[in-house]
Amino acid sequence: MPRILLAKDDNVVRDMRQSVLERDGFEGVAVANVTRSAQPYSQPVKRGTGSPHCARN
Repeated sequence: MPRILLAKDDNVVRDMRQSVLERDGFEGVAVANVTRSAQPYSQPVKRGTGSPHCARN
């Protein structure tokens, strides 16, 4: 499954865009900001938090 990194600081918009990506067959990896953009490739991210320390739901 193709993976797309989505960096957006607005939780509602980020979650909505991630859902659309996943519905369309992509793995949407969402982070809150550019600083965290490299972290999802080494650790999972929990939807809506941008936190690399939580398991993805």
